[in-house]
Amino acid sequence: KEDMQKSKEQLKQDDNKKAAKSQKKAAKKMKDQAKNMESSMEGSAKEQATEDVKTIRQLLENLVKASFDQENLFQEVNSGIVNSAVYPALIRRQFKIQNDFKVIEDTLVALSNRNPDIQSFVMDKVTEIKGNLKESMKFMEERQIGTGQEKQRRTMKNLNDLALMMNESLDKAMQNAGMPGSGSCDKPGGKGKGKPSKSQSPMDKITEGQQ
Repeated sequence: KEDMQKSKEQLKQDDNKKAAKSQKKAAKKMKDQAKNMESSMEGSAKEQATEDVKTIRQLLENLVKASFDQENLFQEVNSGIVNSAVYPALIRRQFKIQNDFKVIEDTLVALSNRNPDIQSFVMDKVTEIKGNLKESMKFMEERQIGTGQEKQRRTMKNLNDLALMMNESLDKAMQNAGMPGSGSCDKPGGKGKGKPSKSQSPMDKITEGQQ
């Protein structure tokens, strides 16, 4: 600003040579400032992407764990134990899975709000999971095992759909952060075509039955 003001005053005094020099100096400073701002923005974007990688990794682990917990409970529930002493404990486990998902939901929603590309998919799946968890609790309490297990199956499917989508988002976030991606899937619900990661990913933990 000072250099441009000098140039203005020098032009008034018909000192074109000095005015040009002041303008050139101002232009260089603006160019340097623009470069610094660009570097700063790139740094901020990379920092955000690195933070997203951490968040998505944790989400992926939690989603797979929730899916496993639901699968284990699903396998233990049957009509033969409805009136046994262990059945109330199974209902409590279903309630815990429901509560655990509330924590996952908060992080999922916060992440999706920053990523419009996944927001609609995430919100649809969250709504379905919440509904199925609520209904599976209701049917377990009413001793309607078959209907309750169907809701548990749907919960597992939607949890796994979210995990697949999170795995894809993890790849993108890792690329944005300058890290090599895992390349384990191409789209939500799709089969991966990329190179497998050397280290085991949370997706590797999903059982053959759930796949």
